[in-house]
Amino acid sequence: MRVMLVEPSKVGLKLMARMIEDMGHSVCGFFDGEEALRHMHQDATLDVVMTSFEIPGISGIQLCWEARIIANKGRPIYVIAMSSSNDTTHLVEALDSGADDFIRKPPDGIELEARLRAAERLNQARRELVRWATHDALTSLLNRRAYFNLAEEMIHGGGHLSLLMFDIDHFKSINDTYGHNGGDLILVAIARGLWAHAGRAARVGGEEFAILLPGATESDASETAEQLRRTIEGMSVTLPSGSNPPSPSRSASPSTFRARTWTTG
Repeated sequence: MRVMLVEPSKVGLKLMARMIEDMGHSVCGFFDGEEALRHMHQDATLDVVMTSFEIPGISGIQLCWEARIIANKGRPIYVIAMSSSNDTTHLVEALDSGADDFIRKPPDGIELEARLRAAERLNQARRELVRWATHDALTSLLNRRAYFNLAEEMIHGGGHLSLLMFDIDHFKSINDTYGHNGGDLILVAIARGLWAHAGRAARVGGEEFAILLPGATESDASETAEQLRRTIEGMSVTLPSGSNPPSPSRSASPSTFRARTWTTG
């Protein structure tokens, strides 16, 4: 895991960093809370934030709050507060401020290693929850809610933004003829054709798909639509029984694709 360690003592920072690195984790260390906060917002690879209460700049408590805000936006971060004080009010204050755990300084190596293992397990569970909340279970594309949240962020971000939407014509007849399993295989095949747009492509309805194209003009979007049509045209799907449903290309006529472009900001 990648651990951000915030500790005002140079000696303490060095000793704890070495201890954590010996456990197989990478460490980025900071003496100042404000510098740590800036890095926390910029470094999307952080898994754990370990912060002392007593740090210059912003307090360790505020850093706990900020880390929890980031985590609540779908980026799992495990927060461990540290203090050399034996006052239990520090523990209560840390947990009330968004920390997941609390450890006294200087930490015992065996105890710290166990707590980091717990952090790794919880972060993995959180990542799975985020994925289930934001992705379509069948196709692994973004789901409708995550897609429109992303679209809203991009629109507010300014610049060109094109939206490409398409559906599968006569999909009901495919389900009626080959069953829902056959229809699902076609949906998954089409989703594979959208992997080049991973993170911006979504299944927004039963047989409806959409792609966000930041920076793309209407001409760019039309070209992308034609490329997708050709990709889908070249697909074939074989059912487990050996029967072949129609190629997805039957549902990918040029008229099926609709593009819209915005210039925002």
